Amino acid sequence: MTMKKPTIFPFLFFLFLLPEVQGQSASRETPAASSPDSVITYKFDAQGDSALNAKMAYRYDNHLHTIEAEKFVREQSLNLWIPNRKEIREYDNYDRCTLWAIYEWDNNAMAYKGWMKETTWFDNYGNQAEYHYYTWDYNLYDWGNRYWDLFDYDDENKLMRRDHLEWNTVSEQWDTASYDIYEYDGGGILQRLTTWEPEEGTGIIYPCDRGDYAYDGFGNVAEITHQIYNPYTELWYWTERHQYEYDALNRKTHWMYSIYDEHGEKWFEKEKEDWGWDDNDSLTLYAYYRIGEDTATWYPDMKLEATYNSSGKMIHYRGFSGNDQAQWVPNYERRYPYQNDTLLLADSLFQWMEDEQVWKLVDCNNYQYDSLFRMYTDSYYKLVVHTGEYLLSFRDYYFYSATAGVEEQGEGQEEKRGCVKVWPNPTAGQFNVQCSIFNVEFETSELVDIYGKVLIAHNIRAMGQLNNEILELDISHLPPGIYFIRIHLENQTIVKKIVKL
Repeated sequence: MTMKKPTIFPFLFFLFLLPEVQGQSASRETPAASSPDSVITYKFDAQGDSALNAKMAYRYDNHLHTIEAEKFVREQSLNLWIPNRKEIREYDNYDRCTLWAIYEWDNNAMAYKGWMKETTWFDNYGNQAEYHYYTWDYNLYDWGNRYWDLFDYDDENKLMRRDHLEWNTVSEQWDTASYDIYEYDGGGILQRLTTWEPEEGTGIIYPCDRGDYAYDGFGNVAEITHQIYNPYTELWYWTERHQYEYDALNRKTHWMYSIYDEHGEKWFEKEKEDWGWDDNDSLTLYAYYRIGEDTATWYPDMKLEATYNSSGKMIHYRGFSGNDQAQWVPNYERRYPYQNDTLLLADSLFQWMEDEQVWKLVDCNNYQYDSLFRMYTDSYYKLVVHTGEYLLSFRDYYFYSATAGVEEQGEGQEEKRGCVKVWPNPTAGQFNVQCSIFNVEFETSELVDIYGKVLIAHNIRAMGQLNNEILELDISHLPPGIYFIRIHLENQTIVKKIVKL
């Protein structure tokens, strides 16, 4: 997607909090019912004339992961697409991301140069064993080392130590920047986390920061108290404290941050946060406060409120800021209308006009879909302040291949894929899956959404190995859109697309 609406910090911060919500999306997703192969953007001028502006091209693996996304910009004078930026991802057999790299186009070299790269390795037990971060070395015109993290676990897969190394460009070797030591009680609960760092000038490694953990009766972290070590007195000194509260469902509702005054031997509260939840575990409130100079008055800083429809989709979001009178002031508002509570039709941004005491539309994205409920266009309108008009600024067009960008091909797979039948397709809810491959050991089948989330799983061996057997599935409870049935056999995975009307 290219050149969209201005970024609104409170909205992004609110979305950053959403991964804490079990079962909720980590962001407001544009609900394209399938993964596009390309998205072409047109830019419009004040007269309504359009010109090609940018293009995104995507590739996916057979588990629906995006493995390549490349952006092109239009060079109007040459009537050509010029490469601009490329993102690469790789996954292992357990769907874990092992590589993420971003490249930028170098017009002088007429080739891509790297910007950043991350690689992750896992041990045989699924624990993260190594993390490597690279940036581009312009002298070598290749990736250059930056950071390297090593993780060590005990026999029970508890993390015992994490080493953080930094690349020394002078000595061309790895230097220890810090390492963390994790300590647990007899029940395997983390009790202490101590960070060690080398002292500047001497290189001698001392303990630097220590966090001591306390828990409530339900196993939630109730308090983390930090201390800092003085190598000259060889004593620990309190520095800061984090305190947490939870509701009856063990959802975080309150956080308090305090600092310790060594002279007064007293804790002073400095910051606090509040969270609110609905009955579906969706985050409805986030509020952040700072203490005033009188160390008694709490001043509101930022508040975010959200509401959801019956399908758990966010329909309304409002951001507030605090003023000097310790009052909340409306700031921004976003509104999301849906078709059948699931298909997003628009994303509108409003700004609160204090003088008129009204909400004023700033910009809006309008979405259209094809007959298969796939995103067809995304039109972005913005307010022209000096005229008061709302003009079309950009429009994205989405394009799909017959397989919706999914790489179904593999060695010998096309022949096997033709032996899997799905009917009726499209379907109003119920459909059948039949496989006519004999003498092949089947394992499982999965119904997944466009983001790769498993919605239904079956053990095919328990279904008579599906040798000409019919597997009956019902997705009446799922919203309209496109889904995929994945059948795993031996070392092959067959992917079939299902259209829910």
